[in-house]
Amino acid sequence: MLRELRVRNFATIEDARIECGPGLNVLTGETGAGKTVLIDALGAAVGHRAPAELVRTGASEARVEALFDLSESEDVREQVEALGVSTDDGALLLVREIGGRPRAYANGGPLTVGMLREIGALLVEVYGQHEGQRLLEPRTHLDLLDAFGGEDLRSLRDRTAGLARRRAALSRALADLDQGDRDRARRLDLLRYQIEEIDAAGLREGELDALLEAHARLTHSERLRRTLGEAYEALYGDDERAAIVTLGRAQLLVKQAAGWDPALSTLAEAAEAIVGQAADCARDLRRYLDRLDSGSDSLGDVERRLETLRSLMRKYGDGLAEVLAYRHAAAAEAEALSRADALRGEIAGDLRRVESELSQAALHLSRLRRRAAHRLEATVARHLADLAMSGARFEVSFSVQADPDGVPVEGARVAVGDRGIDRVEFLLSSNPGEHPRPLHRVASGGELARIMLALRSGLAGSAGVPVMVFDEVDAGVAGRAGYAIGWKLASLAERSQVLCVTHLPQVAAMAAHHIVIRKAVADGRTRTEAERVDGTSRIEEIARMLSGARVADTARDHARQLLCDTRGREAVRARGSVRRRPA
Repeated sequence: MLRELRVRNFATIEDARIECGPGLNVLTGETGAGKTVLIDALGAAVGHRAPAELVRTGASEARVEALFDLSESEDVREQVEALGVSTDDGALLLVREIGGRPRAYANGGPLTVGMLREIGALLVEVYGQHEGQRLLEPRTHLDLLDAFGGEDLRSLRDRTAGLARRRAALSRALADLDQGDRDRARRLDLLRYQIEEIDAAGLREGELDALLEAHARLTHSERLRRTLGEAYEALYGDDERAAIVTLGRAQLLVKQAAGWDPALSTLAEAAEAIVGQAADCARDLRRYLDRLDSGSDSLGDVERRLETLRSLMRKYGDGLAEVLAYRHAAAAEAEALSRADALRGEIAGDLRRVESELSQAALHLSRLRRRAAHRLEATVARHLADLAMSGARFEVSFSVQADPDGVPVEGARVAVGDRGIDRVEFLLSSNPGEHPRPLHRVASGGELARIMLALRSGLAGSAGVPVMVFDEVDAGVAGRAGYAIGWKLASLAERSQVLCVTHLPQVAAMAAHHIVIRKAVADGRTRTEAERVDGTSRIEEIARMLSGARVADTARDHARQLLCDTRGREAVRARGSVRRRPA
């Protein structure tokens, strides 16, 4: 709900602040005091059009702040947060600056005016002007009718939506299969060629590393043979200077010395081990040289094999593992393409079954909607009669759209979506003899506000915004119709916060919160001021509404009686509405 509205330098308002509460809030005051200006300021705060001409003369910019409490509107809070605005404590402060460089903020974060309008549409509806009224938008009418229709209708709508999504998915899958048999055949030939090419290579795990080692060895075979041959000769040659001969002589001398001094036995053993290691090294060198001379792979063979592997890696992956993974994926795709005809038959069969179920569900849903529409038409008609518009006629218009690719319904194919086959629009004729027309084309001002009040009353219990604002809803109305307007506003205020600009004392007396708007002139400038009234001051305001500028004691008594008849402000504040209807 709206907690507070702060307005600065907006039209005739220099600086005004109003506090609102739950239930029904009324704004009263003499004609021209600036009540509608405050409503315009609230509209600006939630993204409605706000031209620079609204900036108060002499000021550089206007500023409007609207503080909302969303702690009891969890669904709205989730939608606001989905738009990127955090509301951790349930509070949402919207700020709009007009004139100069226009700016908008939500909880301190900058917004575009478009984003502000999107958030504002979740929070406030203003009845009495076209801007900001979701009820005037045909795209909302089907959802409102379904909400009015009850749980069975909504459950069938959910089932219909699921079937429609399933049908769309099957249709896309079938279209993908039918997109081009030639393309599929070309793709299958390519996959089979690639699989055969990879299989023909006979790839082995670790083969690439082994080939790279062999290539390095064969590339340097002559240097290896010469270098290691010299090492072998130095270690185990026939020359007396060969290392093995010298080490053997040293080992014998140390062993002879150990016979004279047992303490040298450790050195004798070490010398013997060195001779053995040298002999082992010489034998390993000989074996390596023999393998080098007798190797069966030529450098050319190794290079050709490496080029085969590298060619595969250029096409299918950075390594042999990736090449083999590509081969596996290609085989799976080829298998799927090979069974495309069988798959097409399966999908087509599923599609026929789903279309049949969807056709039945959509037709049943349409029938339930038409029954709900008859109930809604009768309900709204009663509310219109209560509001002194007995000659008005409300209708729910249904239509379907022919579509050769749609679902069959009663011998014709029609378009279908998540919400079924129906296109719904609310129509109204405000005067006898006129054909019903779309809501956005009916009369404006107070008449339109009363139509919206009747429609909202008829849709009681359906999804609505947290704050509803009615401006001029009582224009041209008096007496018993004024009481009816008050009762309906109070009833709506049980579910949403209601702000109402009114000239009727019957409506003002039913409010939980009463705000008086006054116009004052100081230093040659007109100012609009707002004051929340209670007790005696509220009686005085209602008495003024009853009698005019000169308030008589009889008017005060009448004002007290009105407040008494509505069971007091405390009852209104506690329940948001008074349930006892006037006699």
